[in-house]
Amino acid sequence: MAGAIESYEKAISMNPGDQRLLYEADLIHAAARTDPEKRLKLLMDHQEVITNNNVADALSREVMLLVQLGRYDEALNIAENNYFRQWEGVSKAYSSYVDAHLLRGLNNFNSGKYKETLSDWLNALKYPENMMVAESYRGGRESQVHYFLGTVYEKMGNSKKAKEMWELSADRRQYSQLSENHFYRALSLNRLGKTSEANEIFDGLIELGKQRLDIPDIDFFAKFGERETADDRKSEAHYLIGLGYLGKELKSDAKKQFAAAVRLNINHVWAAEYLRELR
Repeated sequence: MAGAIESYEKAISMNPGDQRLLYEADLIHAAARTDPEKRLKLLMDHQEVITNNNVADALSREVMLLVQLGRYDEALNIAENNYFRQWEGVSKAYSSYVDAHLLRGLNNFNSGKYKETLSDWLNALKYPENMMVAESYRGGRESQVHYFLGTVYEKMGNSKKAKEMWELSADRRQYSQLSENHFYRALSLNRLGKTSEANEIFDGLIELGKQRLDIPDIDFFAKFGERETADDRKSEAHYLIGLGYLGKELKSDAKKQFAAAVRLNINHVWAAEYLRELR
């Protein structure tokens, strides 16, 4: 990995105007677990290059890093004021846009700023035109957003609206394969009193994560793609187990799993967020 990083650094020094090199270099740095601050500096040092071009893949990486570092205002300023072409397997700007609103909203929620929270979480439901992304047939991350909206409406004393959000979150439009999205569906089912159905999902997430930990170590990282390393896969497996434990209110067990997820992948934003909350 060190050799690849050195090669990219040399290539960038020889051709600093090629944003594709910056994008690919960040993929290598991410796989090598380079300090996110250092990665962000590399991109920001070439801000004009990654902003003023027809492809915003490197800019998407910058938004993602700003979110990871908790700089949500900066991330959203870039996300909302640039165009992001949706090349398959490249742009993740929209996911970072949703993350920024959800995580900034969580900060406000934990500080009792419910009006600001509501604004962020409602914005997380939008599909901005500048990101050229359409509403997902299966609901995308709406189950997650609707669950969070239910919690803030509850805090604001609007139990009717809270229930409406949790019912939307619990909608069965999700893909049958268990995933992080099902965790929020299960949380909503719990809020609606359907604990048995919720626990079935939590148990399923735990089992799925354990199964994935048993898969032999194969490095799926591709130099010119955003595929996962073996450690990425293990990190996600621990994360799924942690979500299952968290849903079952086994907080000590969940904390251990989230810690393992972050240890394997320092770039796992949501594992890091839940670990902070449990600490």
